[in-house]
Amino acid sequence: MKVAGWDYFGTAALVGYTDYDGKDVAVLQMSASVSLDVAGVAYYAKNGIKIKGGVMNGHMYWDMEHNFARWIAMTVRTTMEMEDPYYASKFIEIPAKEVFVMYATV
Repeated sequence: MKVAGWDYFGTAALVGYTDYDGKDVAVLQMSASVSLDVAGVAYYAKNGIKIKGGVMNGHMYWDMEHNFARWIAMTVRTTMEMEDPYYASKFIEIPAKEVFVMYATV
């Protein structure tokens, strides 16, 4: 699946049901590999920047009555590779971790 330049390749598994904010929700465990194509972005191309090794893991509460996500907690880990600003022939890798949580109410 492609969303705003990000490619997601993964799975979701139903792990049970719970009550969330008075509603019966399905609990899904999700995991995916993620990648971002930055080749067409001038700044990244000019500076030799690549995003690699992306992994996403988390859980979602799916409201079955209203058919939308009521709560999501995800962690995304990626590594940015770029030319070393001090040694032009070398590369450095910068790990990144993003954690996001989304809540929704009816």
